[in-house]
Amino acid sequence: MTALAIASRTNRMAQPGIAGHAVMQISRALCFGLFLGLSISLLAADAQGASGRDKITAKPPPAVPAAPKPSGATIYFIRGPGIKGFWVPEVLIDDQKIGDLLPATVLTVSRPAGHHTIDLPNHIISGSVHSEIDLTAGQTYYLEFGPYQDAPGMQLIQALLAGGAGARGTLLPGSGLANVRFYLVDAELGRELIAKIKNAAP
Repeated sequence: MTALAIASRTNRMAQPGIAGHAVMQISRALCFGLFLGLSISLLAADAQGASGRDKITAKPPPAVPAAPKPSGATIYFIRGPGIKGFWVPEVLIDDQKIGDLLPATVLTVSRPAGHHTIDLPNHIISGSVHSEIDLTAGQTYYLEFGPYQDAPGMQLIQALLAGGAGARGTLLPGSGLANVRFYLVDAELGRELIAKIKNAAP
């Protein structure tokens, strides 16, 4: 009988009541929450440490060099097919030859910004031409070779015979004995004249 009473008491002690069961559930939840929070904290600290290491070891991206500013200008010397004659003048810029200006040809040259001289040296029959031009860096200049006459009426006739050359641009300042000069034309007309010469080439 005594043994049965002791066994019954031990049984009751081994089986927790409702309150004991709730405490155990809460304890388990707290333990799980603490474990989960600690895991997240460790992961965040590790990620932050890796990010910090990346910041320390990462090299800055290479600097992109700035585009160089143009320091010179481009000049196109245009002799259209309308400028007849056997004279093939040498073109000199600042006393340096850049080429011969044949009929229906284009000469291209680059020069630094500033003041420059353009010369067609003396020819036995045609004479010489001296012109002046001021260049701006990064700009393109189109110079058309055309007839020149002092008399306005004669200038117009010569221009018409030359297909319009000498009447559609601005005469470059200069001097000379020859009856030809260089005329500064706008970019649109200059490109059009060059395209016609290239298309007409065999």
